[in-house]
Amino acid sequence: MCRHDRLHLPQPRSIINHSHPVDHVVDEVLKAVFAGNVPPDVRRRAHEIQNSFSFKDATYLGPGARRASGQEYDEWIDEIFRSIIAGHWREEVLRNFMRRLEILIERGKSDALFALVVEEIRDGGEFVHYRLGQRISHCNRIHPDHWAKFGQQLRDGSERPFFQKLFDAGPDDPDIAVWQARYISSVYPYQGEIDSLVRQSIKNPNLAPLDAFWLSCITLKSEQADQPDRLILIAYPDYGTPVSPKAGRSAPHEWRMMMLLRIAYRQLDHQLGNLDKRINAHREDLIRTLGPGILAHELHTQLVNLHDINVGLAEEIERILQARPDDPGILSLGGRVIDAIQETTKVFQVVQGYNNMMRARLLESFMLGEVVDEALALTRGRVEGYAKTRVLVERSRAHAISVESDRALLLVVLVNVLVNGAQAIQEAREPPRDRTGQLIRAAEPAPMDGDKIMILVESEPEDDSVVLLLANTGPEVLPEHRERIFTRGFTTRKTGHGQGLYLCRQLMEYLGGSIVYSDPVARNINARAGFRLEFSRRREPN
Repeated sequence: MCRHDRLHLPQPRSIINHSHPVDHVVDEVLKAVFAGNVPPDVRRRAHEIQNSFSFKDATYLGPGARRASGQEYDEWIDEIFRSIIAGHWREEVLRNFMRRLEILIERGKSDALFALVVEEIRDGGEFVHYRLGQRISHCNRIHPDHWAKFGQQLRDGSERPFFQKLFDAGPDDPDIAVWQARYISSVYPYQGEIDSLVRQSIKNPNLAPLDAFWLSCITLKSEQADQPDRLILIAYPDYGTPVSPKAGRSAPHEWRMMMLLRIAYRQLDHQLGNLDKRINAHREDLIRTLGPGILAHELHTQLVNLHDINVGLAEEIERILQARPDDPGILSLGGRVIDAIQETTKVFQVVQGYNNMMRARLLESFMLGEVVDEALALTRGRVEGYAKTRVLVERSRAHAISVESDRALLLVVLVNVLVNGAQAIQEAREPPRDRTGQLIRAAEPAPMDGDKIMILVESEPEDDSVVLLLANTGPEVLPEHRERIFTRGFTTRKTGHGQGLYLCRQLMEYLGGSIVYSDPVARNINARAGFRLEFSRRREPN
């Protein structure tokens, strides 16, 4: 048996030793009351007090005793304040709180029957279930199997009105600050949520729990969306009678510690929120600074591997051709491998464009038609080969305009818009069907004769700005989406990821220009979607 297993529950008057001087004073006062002509109900109440009161159980036992019992709580206060100053993790502060309370219970300094933490788990703001966190009990009276059963009841997915109101409590709602159990239901909808734990802790299955315990409870709310709100509940035995209930000496001290814990938790939670914001800000800065370099490095590594593989295949095919020079299959395969090598080499140029975002570079002078032709060469396989889409370009007008800007970044924008248009056209095509009208899942949708992308030059060689219109016959973008499509993560395509047009806008702004949606129908252009690019012919260096 635990050496602190004996709980000081109420005893009959005959075995209470009123040895304290104050007890004698109380007895004398009550005798004087009894000697007078007092109403029966007052006399009955006085007898109840005399039969239940003993100053040896009172909170204040004199300066010496108070200093001795308060030393542990003073150390506890110091520990919590040190945690705030050091910026310890909130969960660590909560664990230390429960550990301190458990030590006091083991040493017989605390009257607590048990303490537990209830967590509210939410997903997207919606309640999912409760979860049992840390828990301790007096001399381990509550068996682990019973804790497990209690935890399972919390996880059943139903919101308990008692816990719900505690979690939703505002600053003006009363705290459960050492309340006698029978009075809890007058403010909170208590429905016996912890009655079974009380019965287990005092080993009395026939007990009416509301007459047997006191309760303290605080709510620890978190500002962090990924962290649950928590309740801490501590139950204490009742040392009085139904008429005159009485809590133990440690309950008021531990209530003050709970209040201090809540202050520390809020402060550390606020600090954590600010830290998260700073980390996210630094992370965004880091991505903006290093992202293009990391992307260029990783893509460069993979492209080198791909290039080496293709070169190895070409050499192997060349050896086979020496033995079978007229084999049409080998000749065709060799031509495709050479095309793959050329396409891989072109992609290096796109990677270099991303890499150039990392460093200041000299402005280049070039003809607009040159970068347009380069973009068409890089996207030919995706646009004409895979999407079966024609590209119409006003080449003569494009080659008449000279530009001084960042050629590589402009190339990235043109490539993204061209590929985006080809993908939109392909996704909008009707899937093929058989004679019965059933979809042919393995077949690609047939291209339409009118599918095309147009690159129109709307500026003159002497203009200060270059204006391009890239239109396509893909689906029309709804008016409410025409600005949102430039937002990171937003897409109207089934297989889109919402990054391409966002990147284009960022790059155009970096080039001192802009990209906006332009309705080609309103301008009598035979297309359904369009993008207008405008930038200065002479960009000032940063």
